Amino acid sequence: MTNSAIKNNPEFLDYFLKSINAAKENFRIYGVLDEKDKKTLLDCLDDGCSEAFVIKLLLENYYRSGELSKYFSLLSKQRENLDKGLYIVLQDPENIFFNSYIKALSETPHITISKSLIEAFVNFRNKEALSLNDVVVLLYLSTYIGDEEYYSELLELCKDDLPFLVKVKLELFRARFFNDRMGKVYDKLLSKAVPDGVECGFFDALHLTPLHYAIMTRNEDIVQKVLLSGNWFENPAPFEDGIAGTVYDYVFEAVLIFGNNSLIKEILKYTRYRMKPLFDSYDRVENLISINESLYERSHDIALKDRISDLESMGDEIDSEINHLVRKEIMEEAAKARLIYETRHSFACFMIKFYQDIDSVYKNVMETISACKLFNFKNLYFITTADTKINLSYVKIIDDEIAEKNIISKDALENNSSSKRRNAKYKNPFFKKKEGKDYSSKKEPLKDNTLREYRFFSGEALTNINVLKKQYHTLVKKYHPDANDSAESDEIIREIIEERAMILSNFCQ
Repeated sequence: MTNSAIKNNPEFLDYFLKSINAAKENFRIYGVLDEKDKKTLLDCLDDGCSEAFVIKLLLENYYRSGELSKYFSLLSKQRENLDKGLYIVLQDPENIFFNSYIKALSETPHITISKSLIEAFVNFRNKEALSLNDVVVLLYLSTYIGDEEYYSELLELCKDDLPFLVKVKLELFRARFFNDRMGKVYDKLLSKAVPDGVECGFFDALHLTPLHYAIMTRNEDIVQKVLLSGNWFENPAPFEDGIAGTVYDYVFEAVLIFGNNSLIKEILKYTRYRMKPLFDSYDRVENLISINESLYERSHDIALKDRISDLESMGDEIDSEINHLVRKEIMEEAAKARLIYETRHSFACFMIKFYQDIDSVYKNVMETISACKLFNFKNLYFITTADTKINLSYVKIIDDEIAEKNIISKDALENNSSSKRRNAKYKNPFFKKKEGKDYSSKKEPLKDNTLREYRFFSGEALTNINVLKKQYHTLVKKYHPDANDSAESDEIIREIIEERAMILSNFCQ
């Protein structure tokens, strides 16, 4: 059917317009066309409907999907149906479609992650040589996909060539994307629902995790549930900084918000890796007591009763040590908070206020849509309301346009890019071989605790719980800070406790 025949056929014309409008709407929502819409538009072309805007929509979709071979194949086939000027312009897809693609990707609320968008990411990533525009597209797509490692590699690749405005818009998009995603998790927490496994891996623009947000709900039950729903032992701080890194500590945040020692004890149990052996030993002792009590009820064996008594005594001692450490941790975190206020550390003070303001989460999500400040601290980019004052580099943005900028540090957002490498090609880090690393070799298995050498306890203590108790009391008496003026006494006591916990774990197996 020719173009003129289509235009004179109301029924086909109506179907054609509805199909085109549906495809255009899906294109806006998902960023790329799905297979059904692509087939519909290609069928229209096969039926003789060679309207320029249909061809252009399909071409733009091929560009966004990273399918340049299909792009130029279709362009060649439809050359006669395109104006000569338009045909020449379409020879350079990056020049005509790049900006609209980035605009679509950066409009976070309007783009939904889809199978087609994942395919676009894979197609762009599979290019061995990348243009600067390709890298920028991949930076956006890797954010949607959640591939932060690849994002970091790409950013390192082009950091000296990325124009200032592009960097600002990219970081603004990421901040809004992460905050919007975490805002949904926060809503879930407020409704007393627990994040699922995937959501437990989310973080916001400040790099705060769902556990940080659970603590901010001030709901102890939710905190307990979230503690059990994920692995929180890894330090969530996005940078190494003595003072600023402190504010990411879950115990530090909990001390600011809660006065409940038992809750802070639970947070320590699931977030402090160095205290894990001690908590594990206590749990195992409790399990052994329960098992031996069941056996005693059936047999009334006096030896079992003595063992239960020994285990209860051991459990009480371990619990007493844990409680002592909890009190000590609380005092240390409170002292750190005072130090932050005394030093007036800009970022750390802001974070403390953020934790203590129950409306801060919604302010950062809802009140930063039309106007905000994009701050930088140690290459961490985060947004706040436009009236926020922090002594850090920032860019003030109103309606997605830069209204003001205050660059304090050279490594904030500025760079010396002169766009001289606009046409340069970058080697895709996805194809980069890891030189000098042997991934085929297996790590040596960890030795069993019974075979390792211990610094403080003798070999006899490894097999006799009474000897272990005796040696432990002697060591504590010798190295306790109250009886020992050594600056290392606290650390030695901690090592003694951890060592005994490891030995106890063998008794409990």
